[in-house]
Amino acid sequence: MKITKIVQQRKNKKRFSIYVDDEYHMGISDEVLIKHDLKVDDVISWDMIDNILSQEEKFNIKNRMLRILRHRMRTSFELKQRFMRDGYDHKLIDQALEELAQEEILNNDRLIKAFIADNTNINPRGNRHILFELKKKGIPEKKIKEMLAERDEKELCLDYFNRKMKIRSLQNPRERGKAIKHLIGRGFTSSIVFELIDQLSKNEQ
Repeated sequence: MKITKIVQQRKNKKRFSIYVDDEYHMGISDEVLIKHDLKVDDVISWDMIDNILSQEEKFNIKNRMLRILRHRMRTSFELKQRFMRDGYDHKLIDQALEELAQEEILNNDRLIKAFIADNTNINPRGNRHILFELKKKGIPEKKIKEMLAERDEKELCLDYFNRKMKIRSLQNPRERGKAIKHLIGRGFTSSIVFELIDQLSKNEQ
């Protein structure tokens, strides 16, 4: 078989129609065209065509991943789960993810830092909440704890209490219980919450 014509598509200038033996055979991206150095009069086999189509599929997967990442950072685990549910080839998914990681587009450390920053400065939450949410994203617990070690959770909890909570007196058992329940509900570590409330309660005396 021989490539007899390569035509740039009208609606998308970055895609090309490939004709084999004077019949339309496939549409591919400019990136795949350049990678395989396809030219008119090249002899092409079915194995080569299968390889080209696989590369085109991987290119489409990667581009879709990039579009998703423009809206919000995600981990490789989240992306893999999503594309597997959509029925894409597992091997091609892994290849696309590997390329994104090599290009520093997928970076778990950067995502963890951003997530911790959001849950510190914008919508304060405790370490327990952060650990739970990031583990759901497929990030190892050890890595999360390492990056949380620099965070003063007790100071954050105290700041949140002073700014956001309207408690008349922690000497009142009902008010005290309300404060503890609220802070634990925001994901602050239980031991830190009880220690802080005890300290604030003593300060009232």
